Amino acid sequence: GVFSKGGQSDNSLIQVLNTTDRTQAGDFEVFLTSIAERAVLNGGAMTLDGNGEVVVGAGAQFDLVLNGSEAVTLSFGDGTYTPQAFASMLQSAINNEPTLQALPGRIEVVFDSATSSLRLSSSQFGRNSEITLSNVVGFDNAGLSASTARGVDVQGRLEIDGRRLDLGAFADADDGRLVRVSNFAVTLDGQPADARGLEFR
Repeated sequence: GVFSKGGQSDNSLIQVLNTTDRTQAGDFEVFLTSIAERAVLNGGAMTLDGNGEVVVGAGAQFDLVLNGSEAVTLSFGDGTYTPQAFASMLQSAINNEPTLQALPGRIEVVFDSATSSLRLSSSQFGRNSEITLSNVVGFDNAGLSASTARGVDVQGRLEIDGRRLDLGAFADADDGRLVRVSNFAVTLDGQPADARGLEFR
């Protein structure tokens, strides 16, 4: 995509959010090598009973770290669920836990019928996006075990008049889709960057 100071972009996927008095006028070319991704944790195949349901025994629990939070222990009573109902119950239990509820991020839990497994996705993008399960007890039938998934920041470069700026170095820690170019940024050849103060997603 190409855009200029003042927030004009020729790519509908790129939104210019801000500039400062250090942002120089001109056309800036953006080359993306990879987009930001959120943490997505894939469980193993569920073991279902004769009715096509998953059985969770008494004492089931796990510790969860969401987007860099402190680990929180979630405990569950015994029960029998359809896979879809289990995914809904798990999502509600996680997102309504008081400590996790206070965080900006949320988790979406869906049942993938093609693999007969759960998929847990963080709503947050970038390197601080994280889902970590540990001390997992009683979820063998549900296909959940100790594991970690992390997101990644947007990667690429910004060019103006042949000078390049590494986008990944300025990706926001809490939203890896957002690029905030420092007011003191320099290009890869050590020159002051014309894009200083530019903010876009």
